[in-house]
Amino acid sequence: MSLRARRIELRRFFARPVRAQRDYMRLVQAPDHMGVFASIGTNYHYAVFGRDSIETAEDILLLRPDIVREVILVLCQLQGCTTDAITEEEPGKIHHEHRSTQFAGKAIPESSLKILRMLQSMWGKVGADSMTYYGSVDVTPLFVRLVARYIAQEGAAILDEPYVARDATPKTVSDAVFAAIEWVSGHVALHPQGLLAYKRANPKGLLNPVWKDSDTSHLHEDGSLPNYDQPVVSVELQGLAYDALRAGIDLGLGTFGDRERWHSQATAVQQHTLHYLWMEDRRYFAQGLDVGPDGQPRQIRTITSDAGALLDSGLLHHLPAEQGRPYIDGIVSTVCGRDMLTKVGVRCRALKHAQIPGYVDYHGSFAVWPKESFDIAKGLRRSGYARKADDLELRIRRGIERAGDFMELFYVDGRGKVWYEPLSAAAHFESLAPGHHVPVPEPGQAWTIAAALSIANGKHTRAHVARERLHKLMVPLRTTRGRLLKRRALQREH
Repeated sequence: MSLRARRIELRRFFARPVRAQRDYMRLVQAPDHMGVFASIGTNYHYAVFGRDSIETAEDILLLRPDIVREVILVLCQLQGCTTDAITEEEPGKIHHEHRSTQFAGKAIPESSLKILRMLQSMWGKVGADSMTYYGSVDVTPLFVRLVARYIAQEGAAILDEPYVARDATPKTVSDAVFAAIEWVSGHVALHPQGLLAYKRANPKGLLNPVWKDSDTSHLHEDGSLPNYDQPVVSVELQGLAYDALRAGIDLGLGTFGDRERWHSQATAVQQHTLHYLWMEDRRYFAQGLDVGPDGQPRQIRTITSDAGALLDSGLLHHLPAEQGRPYIDGIVSTVCGRDMLTKVGVRCRALKHAQIPGYVDYHGSFAVWPKESFDIAKGLRRSGYARKADDLELRIRRGIERAGDFMELFYVDGRGKVWYEPLSAAAHFESLAPGHHVPVPEPGQAWTIAAALSIANGKHTRAHVARERLHKLMVPLRTTRGRLLKRRALQREH
């Protein structure tokens, strides 16, 4: 299909009724009831990522609760049961990436098999028919939040759903959620500041086991890396940790003592995030914390999009309004400002930091991810900024339409020019810094498809609500006008 034809098709996509749009999930729906593959692209097809699955599931919850249920059960089945420093598995931890030589009884393509064997050489299980790697920290609290949101819509029956764990033990979803919350609780308890932090166990594992998982995603303002010899805190993790701990309480899991502990930890995470990560001079949150040369916590003061995730977390919204509003307004002012906002969404790192790391990187000043931008849009709407949310969603939509595909990310230069064609984008930015590889954006990204579905259907839902409100407003006006005309007619007759 030509680019022009794809653009027309995607314009139609955003205008179609709900049922027609639902078909697009078939592009990435995995066989064997494995939820969703990460994309249709070469690198991430035949890979079931925990994070991608959860983000996709959250955005299609209203449309496809059946797929969401499937995702939850897959995550339960792959949940960590033991401790392994190579695969970074831990009890209760939700996996980062799962690959297998076969799905639905069919062998995966040779290109995917090569990726599997390469990853096994770093992350363990060399030569095995499957590999499950657990090197992500954000996925476990995300899992708890997904289950809580599913229950809010579909009811709590899923907590009693049975499954067989990796260690062949029969369990229920309730067991998996409790184990995940306890994993979060245990790691928060270990941190000196009572926050959720990360430090890889496998030297070949992910350096930054959060959604921005590239090696240069977290940088100090001078371009230096954080101190990875000690645990590193990322700001968006704190919103997820808070939500997970509070979800355990709301769902009534564990004992009374467990819930008291979770409540205490959630409150500490909330207050310590404000204390350690807020930059009063910039009215914004630091990207994170590391340990400085003096052994004390040190802010990573680079301006990034990470704090935007707090807009869709209870961490700020559960504060008294007069206390939480300055933090919320500070985030909105920054992410919607000139240094961050582009034609297609929000930059991962502010343009003022474009000189670091010295080339175009995966989560840097020139990278805009539709997935993250949509997460921020949801937070804007939750925070009372409906017009800004509409505007950001429109930018995401136009980017997808112009590219003619559900791209993983867009590269946007310092003047605001968007490079929609992935190969041309990578080649252009590589030419600016020879010797540095620029990742080629993947097409057909599952969480971009899910975001687009949510935007399209949200637009239709909001338009329907607006029409209903207008109708309710107009009925009395029409009635009044009708009575007035009738009265005048009677006056003329007499």
